[in-house]
Amino acid sequence: TEGLVIFGKTKDFFEKLKKAMKNGEIEKYYLLEVVGTPNFENKNVVSFLQKDEEKSEVKIFDSPRKDSVKIETNLSVVNRSSGGTSVLIAEIHNGKTHQIRAQLAHIGYPIVGDGKYGKNTDNKKFKSKTQKLTAFKLVFNFKDKDLKYLNNLNFEIKPTWLN
Repeated sequence: TEGLVIFGKTKDFFEKLKKAMKNGEIEKYYLLEVVGTPNFENKNVVSFLQKDEEKSEVKIFDSPRKDSVKIETNLSVVNRSSGGTSVLIAEIHNGKTHQIRAQLAHIGYPIVGDGKYGKNTDNKKFKSKTQKLTAFKLVFNFKDKDLKYLNNLNFEIKPTWLN
């Protein structure tokens, strides 16, 4: 994954950022290319994520399982190509390990270039050795007086893989 990263220069600001993230004051948007052409324009996907520390991967389920956490991702189709891929925007509400990658593979649209949750045959077909997933936009809705100055600023980049 490439893209924007948030960090605090001091421990105090880092703690404020962590609290804001936990309270949903930071909107995180990802641009990604998937294998296939989704049959939706916009979709809210709710699943349950179970982490396997030993394998360094996650499993996605449609209903709660032991040790799983609820995850939610809003998906919007940006472009469908005639070559068999589509570009989507994903907005995550949780930010769990491999959330977008695993959840999209679970619903049948793996990310192009994803060697862990995608298919190597697809990655070879689309000539991609790295996953096409970019944290491209951040929107701040801070309530803390020390962070509010960031609320009206635009933090957005163009993915390196997008032509």
